[in-house]
Amino acid sequence: QDSIELLDNFIKDTTHEINTPISIINTNIEMIQESPLCEKEVKKIKRIQIASKTLETIYKDLKLTILTTDDKESIEKYNIKVILEERLEYFSLHLESKKIEVSCNLDNVELLAEKALLERMIDNILSNAIKYNRVGGKIDIELNHEFLKIGDTGVGISKDEIELVFERYRRFNSSEGGFGIGLNIVYSIAKKYNYTVEIESEKSIGTKVWVRW
Repeated sequence: QDSIELLDNFIKDTTHEINTPISIINTNIEMIQESPLCEKEVKKIKRIQIASKTLETIYKDLKLTILTTDDKESIEKYNIKVILEERLEYFSLHLESKKIEVSCNLDNVELLAEKALLERMIDNILSNAIKYNRVGGKIDIELNHEFLKIGDTGVGISKDEIELVFERYRRFNSSEGGFGIGLNIVYSIAKKYNYTVEIESEKSIGTKVWVRW
């Protein structure tokens, strides 16, 4: 408990400082892209964009997890298919860099919620499916009126570890960065809207995550 409080306080102190540098980086990337670039320069800019988007995702997760804010959106009906397509575009450079193939079977599904929370929930599942996937791996996404399923061909999680994946700061793969808060965020948002989250995984085979509503 003391360790969690120390981490919470550290994140509160540092999260405020992250957003401004990210905004400056993104603004300068946009300015550079307006100029003619050779192929090598384009590749370098893409790497910077990937790093910037990774930081941006971390910032949003930390802000949602730790910081108390009043900037809540109104609850409205949102098309989950549209949000998924937007988030896949957001992660397109990450997918391209790892040569991951994505297959989608998406119905038009509307849910009543805050859009920002739906995005955080989807982003964290997608981010894990990319981060822990192998180069040249696959991600399979299915969306219908009963559930969203995102499956990957990554490193997988052992049966013992699955029971602990929703705990805050719980990490099982030290080779990848992160605070270990992604699935905790997914679980918390799902609980807020009375969704359920299920995980099926096998070491070296991959992981499937269902969000049922």
